Amino acid sequence: MDSIRWSSLPRDILTTIARRFNTDVDLLRFRAVCTAWRSAVLPRRRFSFPVKVPFPNACFDDLNPNSRPGYFALFQSTLYRLSPISDAHSPNGWLFKVIATNKPNTFSLLNPLSSYKIKFVPECFPNRINLLDYRISEICKSYSLKFVDLEDPSEQSEFVRIRRVAVLSNYLTDDNFVVMLLLYGGSLEAWRCGEEKWTKIGGDDYQFDDVLCCEGKCYAVTFTGVVMVFDSELKPIDSIMNTFLCYNPRQQKLLLEFDGDLYLVDKTSDPDPEFDYDYYLDGYVVNENTINMPMKLSFYRMNKVDGDWNYVGRLGGRVFFLGDDVSFGIWEKDFDGCKGNCVYLTDECFVQIEEDGVCGVDTGVYDLNDCKIVALAECLDYAKVFWPAPSWLTASTSSLQC
Repeated sequence: MDSIRWSSLPRDILTTIARRFNTDVDLLRFRAVCTAWRSAVLPRRRFSFPVKVPFPNACFDDLNPNSRPGYFALFQSTLYRLSPISDAHSPNGWLFKVIATNKPNTFSLLNPLSSYKIKFVPECFPNRINLLDYRISEICKSYSLKFVDLEDPSEQSEFVRIRRVAVLSNYLTDDNFVVMLLLYGGSLEAWRCGEEKWTKIGGDDYQFDDVLCCEGKCYAVTFTGVVMVFDSELKPIDSIMNTFLCYNPRQQKLLLEFDGDLYLVDKTSDPDPEFDYDYYLDGYVVNENTINMPMKLSFYRMNKVDGDWNYVGRLGGRVFFLGDDVSFGIWEKDFDGCKGNCVYLTDECFVQIEEDGVCGVDTGVYDLNDCKIVALAECLDYAKVFWPAPSWLTASTSSLQC
């Protein structure tokens, strides 16, 4: 069989390959290989954010179409890993999050664990970043729903009643995408692009703790730890029980997809101390490391074979982020100053004032290596993964605008 030069691959093969890319960055790289590949695969059509959506069914006391002129809009932000192009295997990755502004090719830096803008950017931070000078890869996307006041469109308000926003789509390549809106109290609503109103999911029989969309499916976990699975038409196709969990008002269940696996995180506030068996005393004694702990985290990974949940005692080289608008994971080896077997999260027990763009509000770290829980502002070594920006970036004079 005669060999074919890579630049002469048939158009249908190139199209098939391009359909497997899940991020814009991967597609851009693919089209940048040569003129033949660029002409064979067109850029994906994208919606221009923010996207206007109807008022949710859940009424806000101070917001309704008749009392205050304005509308709700869907905003999208993206988390990236940036590293020097000179060293492909360097762990010197920088984790950052951006959202597009109303100016072309201009972005604002956000706190990786929320949708809040970083206010204090150092003078040494470049105004322009030339992506040709660096390696960039997409970690994930996150979404938020905000109210835009018509009297002052620059005034975009977030509301504490909104717990999570997720989008079910093929990376917004067509009109067939669905927005999932989870409210505090457990109500889950869905809006399909083009429809005039939201639809409540699960009726009054279910209260949900978290919602996640990935691989063309929607996963929603109830207060009792049952994960309901919906297809792209929002029809329930499965429910996954977790025999480890039950309803507890001090618990919150969170969903996270990382490296092809689905994780369920059980977060317990003000947990009771744990007991260990002492063979010398022939009895159970209190584990001193668990006294006065503000929270406890337990992890479960879904077994793809039988659909059961397997308990995960250690995260190893994984690092999880449980944010206000999205939960995601990274590998310790890909980021300089990153410590594996740790969880970054937001919680009221970490109330801090933002300083130099480091921590934002309510940000902390749960280090499973020694069961240590600290506010990020009190232990800045943990913040190096995303702040301050690395010296190889701030020292450059290099043009993504921030």
